[in-house]
Amino acid sequence: MDNPKAKEIEVCENLIGYCNKMKMQLGLAEPTSEEVAKKTETEMINEYNKTDLDSKIKDGKIMAAAPKKDD
Repeated sequence: MDNPKAKEIEVCENLIGYCNKMKMQLGLAEPTSEEVAKKTETEMINEYNKTDLDSKIKDGKIMAAAPKKDD
């Protein structure tokens, strides 16, 4: 026997999907845990690279170069 409210449930699911799509387009959606993990990983890698470069510059292993000025 079919659910007597199946049509209403389907309409609600479609509305929820539409609302979630609109939230994504407007940037109002909460980021997924995967997105948060990827962003955190990228930030950690960038921080490690910056720290590594700073320590190498401090130790004199590499030299910092100033940007070239256009004449």
